[in-house]
Amino acid sequence: MLSLLSADDTADAADAADAADVHGTGPAAATLALVQALDDAGIEAPLWAATRGAVAAGPEDAPRSAAQAQVWGLGLVAALERPQTWGGLVDLPAELDEAAAGRLAALLARPDGEDQVALRTAGTYVRRIVRAPLPEQAPARVWEPAGTVLLTGAAGPLGAEAARRLADAGAERLLLTTDPAGSTPALEALARELADRGVHATVAEWDGADPAALAKIAAAAQEAGAAVRTVVHAAAHVELAPLDVTTARHLDEAVAAKVPAALALDEVFGADGPALDAFALFSSVTGYWGGGEHAAFAAANAHLDALAQQRRARGLPATSVGWGVWDLFDAAEHPDEARELHERSAQRGLPLLDPADALQALRAALDHDETAVAVADVDWDRFLPLFTSARTGRLTEDVPEARRILEAAARPGTAAGADGGAADALRHKLGELSGEEQDRMLCDLVCGHAAAVLGHASAGAVDAQRAFKDLGFDSLTAVSLRNGLGAATGLTLPATMVFDHPTPAALAGYLRGELLGTAEREQATVESVHGGLDRLESDLLSLALGHEERKNLTRRLETLLSHWKDAQAVSDTGSVSEQLDSASDDEIFAFIRKEFGRPE
Repeated sequence: MLSLLSADDTADAADAADAADVHGTGPAAATLALVQALDDAGIEAPLWAATRGAVAAGPEDAPRSAAQAQVWGLGLVAALERPQTWGGLVDLPAELDEAAAGRLAALLARPDGEDQVALRTAGTYVRRIVRAPLPEQAPARVWEPAGTVLLTGAAGPLGAEAARRLADAGAERLLLTTDPAGSTPALEALARELADRGVHATVAEWDGADPAALAKIAAAAQEAGAAVRTVVHAAAHVELAPLDVTTARHLDEAVAAKVPAALALDEVFGADGPALDAFALFSSVTGYWGGGEHAAFAAANAHLDALAQQRRARGLPATSVGWGVWDLFDAAEHPDEARELHERSAQRGLPLLDPADALQALRAALDHDETAVAVADVDWDRFLPLFTSARTGRLTEDVPEARRILEAAARPGTAAGADGGAADALRHKLGELSGEEQDRMLCDLVCGHAAAVLGHASAGAVDAQRAFKDLGFDSLTAVSLRNGLGAATGLTLPATMVFDHPTPAALAGYLRGELLGTAEREQATVESVHGGLDRLESDLLSLALGHEERKNLTRRLETLLSHWKDAQAVSDTGSVSEQLDSASDDEIFAFIRKEFGRPE
């Protein structure tokens, strides 16, 4: 499926989209509604979202609609949360000529792992993350926080820490904006703290949306001899929610916290405004590779990345920094929570960023006059297997560490760390058992490994009929389970294992087939099928299912029934080829109309 909801390329439509998605009613909101509607309808065809002018394919190719870039942020999360039903993102050229249309058709027919693509007159461009060569290149300038630094978001923990780090970097004047409808005690306390460091900090009321009010604040600073020379937009709103329960409100609030203020800052400090040394937008790595439960947040940050590219194309300073998570937790007051957060972040391969290191990275990005750069501490050996556990794309293959891991995973052979002797012994033991005993043994194996991954004392703590998601599995524990079962069975198990086989019992059945093959299964009889149906009926009626599990099971049962009916129809009337051989012309045309949905 190809969605053109976001691909209106007229200038008026692009302007309207930019305004609309500030309030969660534009391209991203429409795409979110489509993704959810297709899921509710049980449609499994992969969905591709088309945009036009949402991303840059090079230095001379600035985004034409930053609001459409939100669709890309949303799509990155959909690829992680809907790996089986999300197709990808494609940005169309201004004019979709015959050559570009052919490339689009070829992409949709055979993506070849490419799911982030821009089509241009000159050819097809694919998205890659590459390492910024900053240490090897001479800086374009040396940025210093001279004059006044205007900082948004200082009432939040990230903005407040940014203010402290800017003070450490030598900023003498900070202008901190705050919503007049909100309380300012935290900002006033921060201003006093900064004053103790010798920094003149001023709190100015601004609602984060009105350019005229912001222009007055900037003009007052200039008249006072403290002109704004650097802008740092650090405001954010983070509310995590899975894609299936993300609403227009989530999108609205995430976008409203970042985008209107960024647009106002862009307008006031544009070509006709005060000259700046730096214009820094605090974005997020979710705008580069997504993140589970971050759909709204990723969409808002992708908008900021596109805005920076638009400013750069107009010859204005702009640097959007896609941050990993800063270490902002007060370990002294909450040592247990801080330790858990650090351990969880390290397990996922994205250790928390030290704020001092983050400031050095910001200075490097500004010194080298970068337009858009991601800053994260990545343990690729941990991060990449998790990132690709549900869906393997080509976004990271140009990063040397990632390429090494991807190439090692692609080599044929048994699972890494597999114990060949143990796997052979397991196969031998299974061969001595009946089918029911085999299922029980493999179910115990799966539950035992699942219990170990989840930290339970025994396999008995894991319900074999309960969905892995409900048992507490996430992308990290899913990879751990796959690795453990791979070592125990000697199988190279797919990254999508727990997605394709959503319960321990279902996964045990899959392992049995892989280990023994269909030839090892007992010969089915009418009696054994009836017995299996009786057990299935009993199991289904005894299960306490949630909406998602009930929908998935219903879909599989309907598919099975459809296949059975088709097989019986062929058995009763002969094969299709046999029917066609003996059919009249009218019967053949009637068959074609039926198969391809043409009306009589």
